[in-house]
Amino acid sequence: MKILTLILTQFLLIFNAYSQSNINNHCVHKPDTLDGQEVYKIVEVQPEYKGGSNKFYYEFSEIIKYTWKKDDITDTKYFYTFVIDTTGNIRNFCTIKPKGITVDEEKLKKLNNWTPGTQRGKKVPVRIIIPVIVEPG
Repeated sequence: MKILTLILTQFLLIFNAYSQSNINNHCVHKPDTLDGQEVYKIVEVQPEYKGGSNKFYYEFSEIIKYTWKKDDITDTKYFYTFVIDTTGNIRNFCTIKPKGITVDEEKLKKLNNWTPGTQRGKKVPVRIIIPVIVEPG
């Protein structure tokens, strides 16, 4: 039985508007660039996970491992951020508030199954930020 359950909220629109204004840490640098290109936060066509968001949420939840005890949890809000590059691959994966959280890097590579985002008809790198609420139990 799982000790913790994840509630992954809708991320295609909510994470961009909310989290870009509230996250300022080691994961996102200014200017936000990837291979010399600006990393967009909001684009005309958002990146999409092949198979849909439900499949992504399920597969993403399978790569996260929590190593803390119930009493160690001081904040239940966490964020994961990464960039979907112009080829549809995940780059610059980072956990915000990472204490007690590990990610299986090999399994993360299997999530490189995205349709890139576009701006004015051109594929561009797009930052994805996923808010997660951990419920001890």
